[in-house]
Amino acid sequence: MLQTLVSGSTVEFTRVQIQNDNKMGMYTELIFGARLKTDTPKEVIDTLRYMVGDIEQPEKLAFDSNRNPLRGGSHYFGVISGATKMYYNDTAKCWVLSSRANIKNYDREIETF
Repeated sequence: MLQTLVSGSTVEFTRVQIQNDNKMGMYTELIFGARLKTDTPKEVIDTLRYMVGDIEQPEKLAFDSNRNPLRGGSHYFGVISGATKMYYNDTAKCWVLSSRANIKNYDREIETF
């Protein structure tokens, strides 16, 4: 979904398997940066701003996920809690989204995002 709305983006994934006596889980670190196209629908911008934590939940979400891939955190990575920022760039006249977070990607949250 988001791929069609970005004009310039970088995405990096780091997958780490953590094993202990109880279970093994797959953690995925997401490093994401994008400038949204100028014609990005307000509904998408509001949904992203909600996911970042800038605004209360809008009446209608453009997309939904069981867990938020932009705000996840784990002690297995250098960034324990997600570091995400979204702002309007007056010079470029577009919204910018930058995120570094990590989650257990069991339900394909990152791929859905």
